[in-house]
Order: sequence, then structure tokens, then C-alpha cells
Amino acid sequence: MGSYKNGDGTRSLILDTCRSLFYEIGYEETTFDIISAQSGVNRGLIHYHFKKKSEIRKEIAIQSIKNDRILARKYIGNYGSLPACEYIFWYKFIKDEHYRNFFISSFFGGDWDTESDFKDLDDLAFSTGIGLDYINQHFHLEYTLVESMNSVLCTMVNRDPDRYRFDELTEKIYYITCKLFELPEEEIQRKLTMLRQCKATIPFEELKTTL
Repeated sequence: MGSYKNGDGTRSLILDTCRSLFYEIGYEETTFDIISAQSGVNRGLIHYHFKKKSEIRKEIAIQSIKNDRILARKYIGNYGSLPACEYIFWYKFIKDEHYRNFFISSFFGGDWDTESDFKDLDDLAFSTGIGLDYINQHFHLEYTLVESMNSVLCTMVNRDPDRYRFDELTEKIYYITCKLFELPEEEIQRKLTMLRQCKATIPFEELKTTL
């Protein structure tokens, strides 16, 4: 197992193994026996770290989105990184069937909630330009509406991915999100212009679509 040890190392090994398995053969097809065989970690120890397979999926999904945000910051800096990482997500989602299948499973498996996604409300406020006080007051309702929209869009795109463009999806979602937060139209258009400028700095063809 090389550098993997008990504790955090074993947990990381399980996650790394599942990240590959979920992507390559699918979440439903990956059993605990397969995880154990591929990782070299016995089932008892796997269950010690993760009571259910869905817990592994949730952690991988959240980390994947966080990695997209880190990647967005690499190209455009902090401001706008949160909406810009949506460009990256939808680009991968449309381009790669394996990536798409994993996140369909994740969205409809109940992995996303208001406590697990954007924990850092300061980051959300900074990236969108929406006041933190307003977000704290109204966040859960607006968040629920946006996530419901994302789930429906994932289903629609999955049926016919060639029909959609990742940049159009991202910009429509951002526009609707800003509307939900009651931003003035002039401000929304200004933000969309900045968002499109951010898109031009991301080398999409170089992005890996693995989890």
C-alpha cells in the first residue's frame, strides 16, 4: 500500500479506490467486495470508515466540486470562482458519460443539502457579490430552488447531452440564481459579462473529466 497507513491513510486509500471505480464501472456496479479487492482493505475496516457506500459517494462528489472551484481560482482568482466553476462542471458533465452518470447518481441519491455544499457563505457572498446578511437570511430557500433546478437540468441533459452547450447552461443558471436573490437586471448583466470574460481564461480542452 506504499504510503497508506491506518487511520487517515486507509480512509484516503478507500476514497481513491472508489473514485476510480465509481468513474470507470459505475456507482451501482461497485460493491464492497470489489472495493476491498481493489484497495486491499478488508470489508470490516471499510465499514469502520464508511457505514454506507453512499457516504463514500457523497464525500467524493463534494471533493470533486471543491476541486473544480480550486481549478477555477487558478485561472481567474477568487472573484467569480464560484459561478465560474459551474462552467467547469457543466463542461465535464456534457462531455463525459462516466462523469455524468456519477453525478446523476449523486444528485438523486440525496448527497446534496444546505449543510454539505457551500459551507463557506463568505465565499458565496464574495463570488456572487450578494450581501452576506441577505444570504444568511434567505439562503436555504434560494439554495433549495437552485439545487432543484440543477437536478432537473441534469436529467434533461443526460437524455440528450449533444443538444446542450455548457456555457449557455452555466449562464442561464447564474442568471436565474441572481434573479432569485433579487439582484437588479443591470447588475446581473454586468456580472454575466464578467463571467463570460472568466470563461475565456479557462483552457477547457485541457481539463481532465475524471472525478
